[in-house]
Amino acid sequence: MLLQPTDPLRESQDIYAALELASDSKCDSVISVSQVFDTHPILMKRIENDTLQPFCIEEIEGTRRQDYDPPAYMRNGAIYLTKRDVLMEHGSIWGDVIRPYIMPAERSVGVDSELDFRLLEILMAEKISEMD
Repeated sequence: MLLQPTDPLRESQDIYAALELASDSKCDSVISVSQVFDTHPILMKRIENDTLQPFCIEEIEGTRRQDYDPPAYMRNGAIYLTKRDVLMEHGSIWGDVIRPYIMPAERSVGVDSELDFRLLEILMAEKISEMD
């Protein structure tokens, strides 16, 4: 299991749930993800002949973010759980059969930039004040 320090909001319940998911299913790995809205693929565009075109999914004008279909998920970096044989024999932490462990957005904040770090500081301060 790889628990990246840049994703500190995962909780022990997430780790146990990922372990349970791996043991209950035939998979090579379990990778944590969170649902995306602001970065959904439907919003991605390409420029072709100086016009804006869908990158991969046609966007219907007026569609609310909550109604994007199909729902999209992104690796959040919090948990990478791989079976030993997959790692040793194939040199991969993913393998071929990957099960998603879906985490909520509030535990899926990764620190990759100064802005991320500032957001994490706010969330941690709130968490500490809840404990007082």
